[in-house]
Amino acid sequence: MIRTLKITCFRAIPRDLEISFIGNSGSLSSVLLLGENGTGKSSVADSLEFCLRGKVSRRGNAGAKIRYESRNLLAGGNPSVQVTFDDGRQFIRGVTPGDFPGVRLKRDDFAPGFSLSPVVLSRADIDVFWQVSAADRMRFFFDYLRDSVQHSGYTALEIERYEGEIETERVHLLEAQITLAKESGYPVDQIPVDDRVEFYVWRSQTYPQYGTGPHSYGVPDPERAREIGRIPGNIRAALSNLAQYIESIHKLKNHLKAMRDQIGNNIPPVIAADLPAILNEISEQVSADFTRDCKYRARPGSTPPAI
Repeated sequence: MIRTLKITCFRAIPRDLEISFIGNSGSLSSVLLLGENGTGKSSVADSLEFCLRGKVSRRGNAGAKIRYESRNLLAGGNPSVQVTFDDGRQFIRGVTPGDFPGVRLKRDDFAPGFSLSPVVLSRADIDVFWQVSAADRMRFFFDYLRDSVQHSGYTALEIERYEGEIETERVHLLEAQITLAKESGYPVDQIPVDDRVEFYVWRSQTYPQYGTGPHSYGVPDPERAREIGRIPGNIRAALSNLAQYIESIHKLKNHLKAMRDQIGNNIPPVIAADLPAILNEISEQVSADFTRDCKYRARPGSTPPAI
């Protein structure tokens, strides 16, 4: 359990703040934070996730943006968060004193046993979560665990996602095809959209100002750009929109083909009815990993905590 939390220059906390989780009785206890809006309550919760996992999930960020989201801009310094556990282990992320005796966590590091939690969510995130279907909620957790647990179902879920995106883009593609037919006067069935190469050949034959490639202006030729500019704007926009969806579907199909080629035909189906059992299987594995990483010592008659 956490004994102390020390925060410096992190989000709404500009100066040093140290929180002890030791109650009046001398034993570790929970902490209740009370305060006005903007005083740093959420920043305390964010700091735990930042130190132990290197994330600030409530801000929905990733990558380099974490630097901006974690700093207190008024204080002007770089953040530092230090966590001390009751077994003496110490972890720090951010600015580290030269005499710090514990483990310094770098960009992609996480404290042992904390690859999945804590996670700080906003109230809006929770409201949206409960508005989606039960199957989608299970899929959320299934997807969230993919970085920590290897499971064959993830490939099936990813393939399913790509197939769904292709179907969605296909609807937009047909709408764009109809729009171009209306704007240009060409029969809709004479505008090829099923084959990427055929579309660009048709476009170059129908509108010679274009090249045969996917780029609007073919090669960077100012004269060609001027020629394309003489095509009515509504037709240029319709052509560009249609080409955009053709390229999008082409890329998605390539991703899908690469995944299928990698795993062959042995793709386990993942449907809503399967998810509870799969999630239970994954939960058991995560719990086992957590127990091993944290060196959990079970008291007589007790069981390791489930994640």
